[in-house]
Amino acid sequence: MGKREGAIRLTVQERSLLQRTARAGDQSGRASVRATVILMSAEGTGAKAIARTLGVGLRTVRLTRRRWRLEGHDGLFDKPRSGRPPRADAKYLRLMRKVVCTDP
Repeated sequence: MGKREGAIRLTVQERSLLQRTARAGDQSGRASVRATVILMSAEGTGAKAIARTLGVGLRTVRLTRRRWRLEGHDGLFDKPRSGRPPRADAKYLRLMRKVVCTDP
């Protein structure tokens, strides 16, 4: 059997860290989806199936795998961008989530 496109091997520590990142979806945003891409890749799921399941593009899956190989766990998180800083800080976003998720 040949090497699968995008096949990724994970250590126990890497898998654990990725699972925590994937579960922290509301806090880490896109990093959660990227962690799920890596976990599914490690299970042998193909890029098309991952893209379909997660509702992302095939390009996103391939770029995520590349970033993982080059940068490891740090590659899952967005890099700082130029431009105006966000007006809503983390404390405000946590409060907003709490209010929105509270039953009226």
